[in-house]
Amino acid sequence: MQSHFPYLEADIERAPIVSGKARAYELYSIGESGHHIEPELINEVFNGLMPIVKHHVANGSRLCAVAPGGNPWAMLLALHLSVSLTIFRPHITPLTDKIKWSDTPFDGGDIYAPTLSSNDRIIVLDDVIGSGSVSDKILGWCLEMDIQLESFITVIDRNTGGSQRLEGAGIKTESLITLTPRVSP
Repeated sequence: MQSHFPYLEADIERAPIVSGKARAYELYSIGESGHHIEPELINEVFNGLMPIVKHHVANGSRLCAVAPGGNPWAMLLALHLSVSLTIFRPHITPLTDKIKWSDTPFDGGDIYAPTLSSNDRIIVLDDVIGSGSVSDKILGWCLEMDIQLESFITVIDRNTGGSQRLEGAGIKTESLITLTPRVSP
């Protein structure tokens, strides 16, 4: 692996492989399951994402994040760019007069984003893209709501099908690092 992100590369190399649900996956510090992150890695990821996100926001796209993994990165970027942030949360279902919390996985639940409307242009930030179950859900929702998904941005592309499916649908994907798969998706 050769890139401009030595701290991120080192973090990826150190990531333990854990088994969960029906698959094994890497436990990256930058992701939703990370338990410790050094300031150099935060700075490196922030500085890598900033020009990508800044370009899209300057061209009128609205910033969205997938919780929990994309949330901290998007919050940091939104703060520095002075823009609002829409967060796609995996366990919230809109009801007529309230919101219901559920244990439904993101790809099986609803997307609740009342601040977005038809014809909005968005970029979505997440920590990692893997097989594409989350990005497929977001793309389907965007098509249903007539919202234009301009780019799906991640820190790490596991290169296990998700980004390829988005690109096949005409959606741009941008990642700081694209991996050669180490474990099966």
